[in-house]
Amino acid sequence: VELARRQALALLRRQYVAYWAAGEKLKLTEAFLANESRQSALLARRHGEGYLLGADYLAYLATFDLARRNREHLTAARILALRTIERLTGISGEFASSSPLLPVPCLDREQLRQAADGEYPAVAILRERQRGLERQASLARHAGPNANMDIYTASGNDDALDDPEYSIGVAVGIELPAGRLLDGEQHGAKAADAQVVKIRRELLLTREQAWMQAEEALALYQASGADLRLATQRLRAAGEGVRERQLRTALEGDTLEQLHQARSAYYQVGLELIDAQTRGWNYQITLLDYAPGTTEVARPETSAAEPARTDPELLAAPAAAAAAHTTAAASQSVAGVNSLYVWQSARFQESSETNPAFLSDLRAAGIDRILLAPDGEQIARLAEPTARQAFVSWLRRTREAGFRVELLLGEPLWILSEHRVKLLDILIALAELPFTGLHLDIEPHQLTAAQANSIDVRREWLATIRAAKNVSAWPLGVSVHPRYFQSGKNGWPDFGPALAKAGVSEVILMIYASNPERVREVAAPIMQAWPALRFGVAQSVEPELDPSESHFRAGRRQFDARMGRLIRWLGRSNFNGIVIQDWNRWREMKP
Repeated sequence: VELARRQALALLRRQYVAYWAAGEKLKLTEAFLANESRQSALLARRHGEGYLLGADYLAYLATFDLARRNREHLTAARILALRTIERLTGISGEFASSSPLLPVPCLDREQLRQAADGEYPAVAILRERQRGLERQASLARHAGPNANMDIYTASGNDDALDDPEYSIGVAVGIELPAGRLLDGEQHGAKAADAQVVKIRRELLLTREQAWMQAEEALALYQASGADLRLATQRLRAAGEGVRERQLRTALEGDTLEQLHQARSAYYQVGLELIDAQTRGWNYQITLLDYAPGTTEVARPETSAAEPARTDPELLAAPAAAAAAHTTAAASQSVAGVNSLYVWQSARFQESSETNPAFLSDLRAAGIDRILLAPDGEQIARLAEPTARQAFVSWLRRTREAGFRVELLLGEPLWILSEHRVKLLDILIALAELPFTGLHLDIEPHQLTAAQANSIDVRREWLATIRAAKNVSAWPLGVSVHPRYFQSGKNGWPDFGPALAKAGVSEVILMIYASNPERVREVAAPIMQAWPALRFGVAQSVEPELDPSESHFRAGRRQFDARMGRLIRWLGRSNFNGIVIQDWNRWREMKP
């Protein structure tokens, strides 16, 4: 059973890696082909005007043919991997895959040898068979020729006779030829001894093969780190080549052909980097098959195959390439743990300005979206031109570093009509700031009972959302408790269509549960019921909450592992990622 379990787990892991790799390669391929018609037309014009040789022109066109061929093969590979995953898990349908999260493998050579020799199920099976055969051989030395005796009785009744019939019989069977009874040799014992010798040899061979394969996987896994570093460096160089050519596309001459060459090189190097990542993960899976390793998820410092990101936006159309690159990170929506509620706006800004590695560390952790909540004092200061200009400059630098910074506002009193004007005044005062969006965390259940009973909460809450949308040009998101989507007395009828009609572009479900399965049970039906809305899921890392509601006590690695499972489960097209509540508590979590 253990052998079958390990083999099935290894197969599932390999198929997930294959599914992820095919998906990442398809993103690059689609980006490369996105401007094929325009690029081909420009190259054809250059060729027709005599600036581009025929051989070079055909070679450039062949790169698009290669990409289309890759797309077909990658699509097939992704489907095959998905079918295997479906058979192994019973879960059907495509899903958004994030970078594989694997346990930390055993990298100690002696411990790995002991695990492969003593704990590997295939070896353990043969060792148990050897013990059984040795016991059989011991018993066979005390056994004689095979013989048996049967005693039987029978009865019947013939209607022609007055009395019933009875019979008794004895049958004796002895192993032949009879010479075996006389020669005194124990042929059964010899056969058993021969089986013992055979199983010992088989066990020795299996032990040696297990150790050789584990040792080979260890060496290749350690070497894969160098392969990945080389691939990453080559990708950076290729990316710089694309950026340099993009800046020169306005010049006359052969810069168009050079840009196409640079894009083709980046595309090819990007595929090779994904292959390097895939090899590293597969070596790691082999190691985990022989020695399951720790339950912690491998982090960058422990995983030789930690992914380096390719940037499909670099393959954008030449005319818009430079502009697209400067906004690529800010416009992406990664289905992962990518967002933070930041209620300590001043402290966050100060940290980013005093610590040069602050923003890059956030990016390395996968964060590219900040929901920033300035307090009343900050908002008041922004009325001063000097403070306002300094804040605008900081916002722009943060966006240039690859972050989407949205304005986060939260006050339940704004649901009440007499307080709503305060929200609108803030939005009007901050309207010209370069935020990428507006997010309202206005929770009706935080109203007092008297306040809630005095109004139609649903109607007034929606009125506040519509009023904010009317005075703000930013895309609008809201944080809500999932109960409002559910049927029953706590739910709000037709809440989904009402949000869409109000112009809400994203809903973050505030599901404070540390069990990923429970989060999925709540979020998945809501996401499925309202496919036109985009949904994020808020997860708490606040130490004040119970461990069943907050991940704080579990630590960062366990939190990442849980979120990895949750992201795979919620990988629908309208899933917008995990939002951490909040930044201050998240940075205080233990590893």
